[in-house]
Amino acid sequence: MRQLHRKALRRTRPSFWLSSKAWPGRAWARTCNHMAAMSGIRKASVVIPWPPSVNRYWRSVNGRNILSAEARAYRITLEAQALAERWPKFGGQRIAVQIDAWPPDRRRRDLDNVLKATLDAGTHTGLWDDDSQIDSLTIVRRSPTTGVCSITVEVI
Repeated sequence: MRQLHRKALRRTRPSFWLSSKAWPGRAWARTCNHMAAMSGIRKASVVIPWPPSVNRYWRSVNGRNILSAEARAYRITLEAQALAERWPKFGGQRIAVQIDAWPPDRRRRDLDNVLKATLDAGTHTGLWDDDSQIDSLTIVRRSPTTGVCSITVEVI
């Protein structure tokens, strides 16, 4: 499993980010938390790849629930995307979130399975500090085409 994780790192991060000293991580995100508040950003949209289902997000190992390899690889992909696209940081402000989901195919899916991974992605990448600051949450299923989700965040 460790090899799978390293392969996922190589696919999503440049080679100089593989050492822990070069990768900024959560500490860097915390220092940028008030960027949106200071710059006056009131609304922003980001497009992310289709998240893994909640059914595949967690695994039970020796009685402990841990993130699956697929979920860890997804988080790493989004960290790299957030850095590359310079996602805004809304910090601890009260926000409204709208998620537009374009499924990758026509299979039957529960929309609530998309929510967990998508909201965790917003928290993990520093888009917002915690899920508890979301006062309004809307999710809309769009026609099956590309397998992406659009997250629109607006300060209330």
